[in-house]
Amino acid sequence: MKSLFGFIVGVLFSSVAWAADIPVTEAESVGLSSERLTRLGSYMNRQVDGGELAGMQVLVARQGKIAFFESVGMADVTAKKPIDDQTIFAINSMTKPITSVVTMMLYEQGHFLLTDPIGKYLLELEDMQVYVSGKGDEVVTRLPSRAVTIQDLLRNTAGMTYFGIGQGLVADMYGEMGVDWRAGSAAQYVDGLAKVPLIADPGTHWEYSGTTNVLVRLIEVVTDGSFEDYLYQNIFVPLDMNNTAHYVPLEKASNLSATYEKQADGSLKQVQQLEGAYGEDHAFKMGDSGMTSTALDYFRFAQMLLNGGTLDGNRILGPRTVVLMTKDHLTPDMTRQ
Repeated sequence: MKSLFGFIVGVLFSSVAWAADIPVTEAESVGLSSERLTRLGSYMNRQVDGGELAGMQVLVARQGKIAFFESVGMADVTAKKPIDDQTIFAINSMTKPITSVVTMMLYEQGHFLLTDPIGKYLLELEDMQVYVSGKGDEVVTRLPSRAVTIQDLLRNTAGMTYFGIGQGLVADMYGEMGVDWRAGSAAQYVDGLAKVPLIADPGTHWEYSGTTNVLVRLIEVVTDGSFEDYLYQNIFVPLDMNNTAHYVPLEKASNLSATYEKQADGSLKQVQQLEGAYGEDHAFKMGDSGMTSTALDYFRFAQMLLNGGTLDGNRILGPRTVVLMTKDHLTPDMTRQ
């Protein structure tokens, strides 16, 4: 992920079925091959029939038109519930691009510069230190070469990491301080983060991390409101993303797909149910994961970006901002995880 954030556009892998009322254009009319797209359908069937996946859906679009939208398999194997166009899925890290777009909307409005230190807005993070050695009460730290900027948060170069994904003592400290999904709010996430050192000087090292959760708190502070309200009013409503949120309300509960994980013996185990994270309206609306959506909703979000920030007459971002977001922001001297 070399740009400010990474996302998939054009081809979206999820689990939603084709529906008769969804217009699918002839592939050749947008420069694609019907015959080759048929091969994609055959591959999908092999994956499900072979037990690799419980269900699979692929949406391919070009020039703003859907040229292929098919699915195979089940949304819920136990209930024998097939996938359909109303099926809602946990989109996990595909939450990150949405959070990043909100951040860039506020950047366009002049709330901050990307080069601003995050400590200018979140005072808790003003004096972060870099880990040197030791653990527990014997941790040794030093001053960073410079402050963490908003750009660092967007491109994963803030010197932060992930509990459960990152390696080393600092990642373990994240768990000890509750710097993860267990935080009760974005403010609590940031409070915990302030007690943990950085793994490297900001701007010198790329590491996949939960920095978009810090952006959630930034969004709350500069808008003096809630992240979820801003999302709803400025992205979900104008883009007509009616099935995207941080949880699934009861009236849509039957549409939520189960989540499956491949086991060592080759079987598929259901690991997420409605009564879990997506069936409750949690206080902490995470910026790095936690959203649910449909393929059609996320297609509209991706198409907005492909259109240079606009969809159906609704301007979300300026075209120059989209170009900025999709440039390579990493330098050759930055180390990688």
